[in-house]
Amino acid sequence: ELLGKKRRKGVEGIGTRSSSTEEKTQRSRAMPNMKEPLSTRLLALLSLWLGFCRQSAFGFRPLFSGSASRGTWKRSSSSPSALLVERETAAVPPSPAGEPTTPLAAPVLDLEGEAAPKTTLIEEGALHLREYPGGLSVPWTQFEEQREAWWNGIVNSRSPDVVSALVEQTRAVGETALKSVPNPTRKLEAFRHQKNLDKLYQTQFKSSSDGKTVSVSREALSPFVCDEAEDVLVLVNGVVRPELSALSSASEFYLGSLGGAGDEIVSVLEREGLLSFIPEWTNFDQLRDYEDSYPVFDRKKFDHGMAKFAALNLACASDAAVLRVNPGVKVEKPLQILHVAVAPEESDAETLPTASHPRVILSMGEGAQARVVHSSVSISSSSSSAAAAEGETPKGGLVNGATVVGMGEGAELKLDVLQELEEGRGWWHWEQMAVRNAPKASVSICEILRGSESSRLNTQIDSPGECRQELSSLIMAGGRQQLTACQMIHHRKGGGTTEQLHKNVMADRGDACWRGRVRIEHGADQTACAQMCRTLTVNPGTKATVIPSLEILTDDVTATHGATVSDIPEAEVFYLTSRGIPRGAARYMLLQGFVEDIARGLTDKRAEKRVMEKLDRMAPDVLSGAAGR
Repeated sequence: ELLGKKRRKGVEGIGTRSSSTEEKTQRSRAMPNMKEPLSTRLLALLSLWLGFCRQSAFGFRPLFSGSASRGTWKRSSSSPSALLVERETAAVPPSPAGEPTTPLAAPVLDLEGEAAPKTTLIEEGALHLREYPGGLSVPWTQFEEQREAWWNGIVNSRSPDVVSALVEQTRAVGETALKSVPNPTRKLEAFRHQKNLDKLYQTQFKSSSDGKTVSVSREALSPFVCDEAEDVLVLVNGVVRPELSALSSASEFYLGSLGGAGDEIVSVLEREGLLSFIPEWTNFDQLRDYEDSYPVFDRKKFDHGMAKFAALNLACASDAAVLRVNPGVKVEKPLQILHVAVAPEESDAETLPTASHPRVILSMGEGAQARVVHSSVSISSSSSSAAAAEGETPKGGLVNGATVVGMGEGAELKLDVLQELEEGRGWWHWEQMAVRNAPKASVSICEILRGSESSRLNTQIDSPGECRQELSSLIMAGGRQQLTACQMIHHRKGGGTTEQLHKNVMADRGDACWRGRVRIEHGADQTACAQMCRTLTVNPGTKATVIPSLEILTDDVTATHGATVSDIPEAEVFYLTSRGIPRGAARYMLLQGFVEDIARGLTDKRAEKRVMEKLDRMAPDVLSGAAGR
């Protein structure tokens, strides 16, 4: 009250243009008096800011009711569960172009039941909220309508050709999930550091429909094929291409298209729930055994933003790569699944970049063992190469992938995930990977993100107890790349072991973001986990965002976590130079050792060599100084 009296004292001096008494009164309530001492003005501004935060974060009535925030909370009679804000004025904030925007009509939804978001408009000119399952309400504005149109444009342009009727059924599940999950925005915690999300919405994509017909030569694929792998399954724009693949007739496992899988394999995938599994949606309503546990996923703070893009993948996928290893089988040679994204051949302005939706399903039987290399590469068309040579932005495209892994009891899996799309060619890579571990099973995953203009790899591992998971990952961001890795490991029962190591190497204007989350539930005793993130910058101007997180809801556990961000350590450089090693060679040795700690665990040694070649391109000054190494 004292602060309000001080702000209202001498308010007629605010503003220079002629205004009505009502406008002056509104401004006097919202702005501090500039004639007051600095401390009073700062307190007033702080109070305004706290009022705004209180309104935005908790939905409370604003502390100071000005012309832009004045409103009353009201529940709609037609939808009691939807909490709406009714404006006192009918004016809607202007659009980005500066023109007044007409009130938006409520969107037409073809879903019913609890899965459908509920949208209600009170009256003309009122702001209405769209309420999604899970308790999240989003204001339905012009920008939200534009985001919705972006998702619908990709779905509506999908190819009608599918490999089997089973894909049509899974598409229906994806459509339902797509409309029951809010659109990603930077206001959500999962995308708060995704700076180029708005740029993604501004780029229009068309779902690829030429996966079966686009021309790709074996010579173009040979650099990315693992030398040790005897079985290689090739997908082009999300569709399996048997003529480009090299598959044996082994009976111990099946590697091929979902359309060619037998009824026995399909029944196994259905029983394990792998065909239509969508992370953070299928398992969104996981119930806790204790009432005081906060939710695992809530669409607001704890999610990693997997559900929307995974649902888009399921709704648009025309095929799926399936690997089923029979129980008790040990596959000696590595298996490779190679996805190739091909840019559109046309270079005119009307041609939209393509969006491909590769889907991979891995099922390990009880006691099975296998090594799998999952690679994502791109091949630019001649027009895209010419555009890049002329300094123009090539068409590129969006690779929206999804990988689902189901483990049997006692199974062992070594999985390498390689993102090697072309840099500077307009490629976007977003992939969601969900792993469902099993008791006495072991999963070892190595992730490498080094290509594309923007990449985001979300990984979710479900640990039911008495199992082991190792997760090592590496981000190499150079130029103006923005690469993100989000990892979540959920220990539901005790006895599990987790080792998590992530590394970032950044140069030029590279931007790397890592979010690591380990959650240990009530009763998950005797759980051991170690989480570490290390970041190394080659030069100033880079940006790293690292967020390690441990959520421990029990007592008898062993858990550690940490994160470091540094330049090449001068103390270690000094140690090497004191042994007679030139300074440039010493810096390169430290940089090389930092990367090799992750890269040497790859099954494909040719991929390891490509990782080191990318390191040489990222640090040319360090490399030139190491000529005598």
